[in-house]
Amino acid sequence: MKMSFIPGDSVQVQENQTVLEAALQNGLHIQHTCNGQGTCGTCKVRVLGDENQPVTESEQKLLCEHEIKMGYRLACQVKCSENMEVHPQH
Repeated sequence: MKMSFIPGDSVQVQENQTVLEAALQNGLHIQHTCNGQGTCGTCKVRVLGDENQPVTESEQKLLCEHEIKMGYRLACQVKCSENMEVHPQH
């Protein structure tokens, strides 16, 4: 399946892969310091196109309510899905 990293291209991703794993596999940089454990919050990205995925407990602790409403997620917690568009923070 494919998803888009903005700015950039659509990349091939695997089912049940996190956005962080997909980015790293495709040579794209998303800042992260806890190696995908959901404890640091540095891999915050804005996700469009899969608003039905439940917010994890880690995300509830590390993101404010406004960020979650605006589509911000932790790349290490959200799973890839088709037609998803990811906007990394810089």
